[in-house]
Amino acid sequence: MNSGYLKINVASVRDGRASIYFKYSEEAVSILKAAVPGTARRFCRENRTWDVDIRSIPELVRTFAQYSIGGMYYECSPLISAYVKYCEKNGIENVFAKSADPAPLQEKLFPPQALPKEAYEMKDIVPEGYFENADPDLPVPVLPAGSGFTPYLHQISGAAILLKNRKYILADTMGLGKTFTAILAAYNRTGRKLIVTPASLKLNWRNEIVRFGIPESEICVISSKTVKEDLKSNAEWVIVNYDSLRCVHREIPLSIWAEGFTTAVFDEAHYCKAVNAKGGPGSMRSRFSAVIAERVPNVYLLTGTPITNRTRDIFMLLKMVGSPLAKNWFAFAHRYCGAERNSFGWQFDGASNREELNRKLRECMLRRRIENILDMPQKIRSYIPVEADLKEYDRILKKYLSPDDDSSPLAVLNAMKQAAAMGKTDKTCALISDLLENGKSVVVYTCYLEPAEKICRCFGDDCVRITGNVSAEDRQASVEKFQKGEKKVIVCTVSAGGVGLTLTRSDVVVFNDFDYSAANMRQAEDRIWRIGQRNACSIFYVYADKCLLDETLCDMLNRKLSDMGKIIDGKEEALVTNEDEDNRAVLLKKLLAMKSTAERKRKSRKKEIIKEPSVLQPFLIPEFC
Repeated sequence: MNSGYLKINVASVRDGRASIYFKYSEEAVSILKAAVPGTARRFCRENRTWDVDIRSIPELVRTFAQYSIGGMYYECSPLISAYVKYCEKNGIENVFAKSADPAPLQEKLFPPQALPKEAYEMKDIVPEGYFENADPDLPVPVLPAGSGFTPYLHQISGAAILLKNRKYILADTMGLGKTFTAILAAYNRTGRKLIVTPASLKLNWRNEIVRFGIPESEICVISSKTVKEDLKSNAEWVIVNYDSLRCVHREIPLSIWAEGFTTAVFDEAHYCKAVNAKGGPGSMRSRFSAVIAERVPNVYLLTGTPITNRTRDIFMLLKMVGSPLAKNWFAFAHRYCGAERNSFGWQFDGASNREELNRKLRECMLRRRIENILDMPQKIRSYIPVEADLKEYDRILKKYLSPDDDSSPLAVLNAMKQAAAMGKTDKTCALISDLLENGKSVVVYTCYLEPAEKICRCFGDDCVRITGNVSAEDRQASVEKFQKGEKKVIVCTVSAGGVGLTLTRSDVVVFNDFDYSAANMRQAEDRIWRIGQRNACSIFYVYADKCLLDETLCDMLNRKLSDMGKIIDGKEEALVTNEDEDNRAVLLKKLLAMKSTAERKRKSRKKEIIKEPSVLQPFLIPEFC
């Protein structure tokens, strides 16, 4: 169940009907449908309002009241006030109360003790007494002025805990929004911020920081190709991937570079887990990360899997946040890693005193499970920009824009779309690998056979596929292997595996590329978001950064996938079809416009050559003149 505050407004009352509107919420729409019979309600698409029989308002308010306890708080005073006034005007008995004042009525329906503390105004961020049973000294984070992002309550409380602790591990499970929690905490720290993340997530961090309300001019994304120039930037937010730390170190020692930051956030911090036999960093990643963590005052490690395989995996993370548990490697290993001695020496591959370690970890780590935070599974979409290989895409576009090319725009569009899909596969594979390292099973979708085959080759025996050239029997066998956990990755084309399958073994879907139809994408999403799914579902859409086709599709489908939740009263199929036909038409118009622009520029250049005497003079005027 969502958390927050939603006001149910009344636009007008006429002829026994009330026109109701509210900020779109799938849960609120479901409540309205459950409370008001189909014959007594009608959705007005023109002005995005619900027209309901005013006699149904009492039941509607009671239903909203029922759902307001422990979840979203629905402010129904406008409904009550409109109903009371209507009853008085028409001599009808008011089933709520005789008083026309909605305030006491609201209080009766929502007793003060039942009002959830998440009913707050963004300007106040958190009302007084919000952190129930918490440390009174817990700081209250603030958002930047003009931020259009509304945090969840668990994100606010998580950021507050990070702010109270200078070095801490945020180990919330996937889907709770660790990225935003960390951004909120980092924003409330003065000085420059450093984000260290896997390469596949660099651009996503940039986009999330911008969405939070930070100008893009204040963000620097360090690339291994332009590291010298990037290091000269004075941006407040600096994003670098783990492997590029080596390039930074070649230009300036990390120990010196790190001193320029007051806060460092390590995303997917289990990348730093490697520990050697003496308790030191066991890889280049962990060594470089440890150097930075030692010299930056505020350090936050984000990981949904602080212990990926063995208990020892968490030691370097504890060392980076300065935990007393990591002061002595051998003491930690003997106490908690099931120490055993054989002919080769000591082995620390096991686990021991687990309850004690779990209790002590609470001093430096916040761990919250999504099923304990959210009352029902949610579908959480993320759009991941990547630096794709667009050479083939650019070649097709350049050829189309040449004067001698008379190819069909639709054929060119499809070829460009397929080239962009193929150019993203390496980044998609990197994202899938990160998810697998987090212990996830992954459902992957693409529109084309070639990317599907390449992704399958990347994961070998751990992968099965459902594509158009796979028989029905083999498809079913692939589904069964995936559902049983025998295979960790299943790769499907949207056309072959987008409908009729149940893949609830996974709660993660990765789209390598976009289908033209938002309906097809949502059908594919719902292969994991079905009865039997108990976890929040994470949907990742990979798109090529600075690629017009991909960014346009991403924007349109993002909007339409959100809008599809608003479709009502059995009109879903017709409405979806009409909207989704526009996607290809919009892209074709853009392509034709680019062709037209290129032609105008060529004609303009020809006219300039004719008019320019310095160009034509050698051919028109004899040398002796």
